[in-house]
Amino acid sequence: MTELNNNAALNTTIAVAAVASLWTLGRLFVRHIDGQPLVPYEPRRPVPWNGWPALLLLAPLILSVGARVVGYAAPADESFEAWEVAGAALLAQVAAASAQVAAVATTATNALAPVVKIAVSAAGAAERAGDFVLAAVASTAVQLLIAALTYAALATFTGATRRDLGLPADVRQFRSDVRLGGIAFLAALAPVYLVQAVLTWAFEPQEGHPFVMEFVANPSWGVMGAIALAAVVAAPVFEETAFRLVLLGWLDKLQRRPPMPERGVEWLGTQPSEAPSASLLESPAEDAVAGVANSGDNAGAADISPAWWPIAVTAVLFGLAHWGHGAAPAPLMLLGLVLGYLYHRTGRIVPSMTCHLLFNAFTMWQLLLLFLG
Repeated sequence: MTELNNNAALNTTIAVAAVASLWTLGRLFVRHIDGQPLVPYEPRRPVPWNGWPALLLLAPLILSVGARVVGYAAPADESFEAWEVAGAALLAQVAAASAQVAAVATTATNALAPVVKIAVSAAGAAERAGDFVLAAVASTAVQLLIAALTYAALATFTGATRRDLGLPADVRQFRSDVRLGGIAFLAALAPVYLVQAVLTWAFEPQEGHPFVMEFVANPSWGVMGAIALAAVVAAPVFEETAFRLVLLGWLDKLQRRPPMPERGVEWLGTQPSEAPSASLLESPAEDAVAGVANSGDNAGAADISPAWWPIAVTAVLFGLAHWGHGAAPAPLMLLGLVLGYLYHRTGRIVPSMTCHLLFNAFTMWQLLLLFLG
């Protein structure tokens, strides 16, 4: 009965999420055909850093993806297979010794062999689960530390301001950004999961996300907590800092750089030396809540078309960073477009972090319902 109730809870969760996502998409479509921007563009100056911070942050991910692509990555269950080999060897030794003692002892050993094998496998699984929990907690701490050091380094060595770092001005703006991230989560939920379902059905990948596979192999509250900590806390903070703030911020800076004027030709009615500086691109009230700053002479900035190539590049890299996770790269590229669009329009990191966090939390909720079942 409990399993039926939990299956019903899972099905209800999926149904409610699908309806909420389609309703949100409908509202956004109406907004679009009315000529309103989905997210008002907030002018700001280009970020003060170049591509080196992005390269340093993403180097481990790039190397990891390269290792998976060329086939050098070690299997995720290597340690578990080692335990099985050790267990099999132990059973063989016991059986051999028993055969030498007496036929009765051999019979008893053969009868106990399944029990011994189960015990050895259980011990191996328990130690593997414990190692996974420690590794997940350590990984969470490292990712959060790297993210914090990134913000500190950008502020110290590049002179980045709060606005450059994509941080909200106050609690009111923070709440507005969280709300925007929640709306984006609902809007992207159905399309992303639809792509995931279609690709899974079409290609039937044998591998999945390492966290999901670990939980299926060793379902426990400890593993669940470690996965939640890594996926819901560390991943959104670190990945949004690396992909959206640092990388997309730099690519957006490259895209916004005006072309060099031809000799003897004025640039927008001014001499090249008189071209407007980047500081003039800042919003007249850059600390205001999203959309409020777009007023007066800058009102037309709300309708500015997004620069899609920086968003697309970061989305593709974001998906490729999850190579080897089954069908995940393709739907995550779609999610990456949404996350990049949020950062590009607002210049703040909280909306994309919130959307990313909610996606991972939704997956964890589904795993929890399966675990309770």
